[in-house]
Amino acid sequence: MTATDPAREEQQRWIERLSGMHPHDVGEELRDLSITEIRKVLRELPDEFTAEVISELPLERQVELFEVMRVQRLSGIVSEMFSDDAADILGQVSAERLKIIMGSISEEDAQHITDLLKFPEDSAGGIMHTEFLAVPEEATIQEALDMLRAQPEEQAGGFFYLYVTDAHERLRGVLRVRDLLFQKPERRIKDVANRDVRCVSVHADQEEIAQLFRDYHYTVLPVVDDFQRLRGVVTSEEVIAVMQEEATEDMQRMVGLSGE
Repeated sequence: MTATDPAREEQQRWIERLSGMHPHDVGEELRDLSITEIRKVLRELPDEFTAEVISELPLERQVELFEVMRVQRLSGIVSEMFSDDAADILGQVSAERLKIIMGSISEEDAQHITDLLKFPEDSAGGIMHTEFLAVPEEATIQEALDMLRAQPEEQAGGFFYLYVTDAHERLRGVLRVRDLLFQKPERRIKDVANRDVRCVSVHADQEEIAQLFRDYHYTVLPVVDDFQRLRGVVTSEEVIAVMQEEATEDMQRMVGLSGE
């Protein structure tokens, strides 16, 4: 055995331990390491888990990684990330790097990210997810269930609401996934959907959205454009991050520090 074998074995045991941890905890262990060391660890992790770990790192470290990681690897990682998380990072990378990465991912992923990059970071459009399930109002309960089952397993598990849209993609209602189980398969979605659905504009300020979540205890809110077309959803996870950011800024102001 060579002199470096014990060190390699220790490194492998550490990576195996990280693989069994929550992505947040992995991010905490990696955040203060050099980019080179972080890359060595991420090389040993699958794309889906790596995407979650990167999302737990400070934004500046995320951007550094996107600037230096192999594009082929990044294309797989981006496809596993929530669109808003990917857009936050890609909005900070160099123009040349952005062009290369966007050219390496699927057309669908690229379109979602491009749409998000159009909006200010502190708006509903800037923090929304574009991963949601919209069902035509003319569809039957059975067709809606088939659409849900057709989603990737890891994504379908995150859907608690189905959003009802008309032929022009305009938001017309909402339906809890669990309610589908207690309806006759041949019934139309439009006949069972809740038409009293609260939504926010893509232009709404994130502080305004945070206040809505505080006041009404929402877990998710749909986001619509100027034509009432469904464009995404804002979840409590994003809102909590916004609240934490606001609290940090308030404390900085109290002690005389700038946002920077």
